[in-house]
Amino acid sequence: MATPQEIERKFLVPALPDLSVARPSALRQGYVTQPQDSVEVRLRQSDDTHVLCLKSGEGIVRTEREITIEAAQFDLLWPQTEGRRIEKTRWTGRLDDGHTFEL
Repeated sequence: MATPQEIERKFLVPALPDLSVARPSALRQGYVTQPQDSVEVRLRQSDDTHVLCLKSGEGIVRTEREITIEAAQFDLLWPQTEGRRIEKTRWTGRLDDGHTFEL
């Protein structure tokens, strides 16, 4: 089985897309590991989904493994992320050319 990889690309856009047709998702994310660690372990809650993610490597192509966990497991680990948390709304939609965007 191939190792899952993420290719993350970020873009600056000249104008925001129309968000009226986009789907919002509330996200909260916390990092178990420290910024200087060579492997990143994070917890993410997106709406009713809870995930434990492990990332390694450098640059735009990184190895990424995710497992879905129960809400109780998430709640048990969440205190370990104190001081390393992000809360945001992710908007997902389609551009006129058919590409999917996440903002």
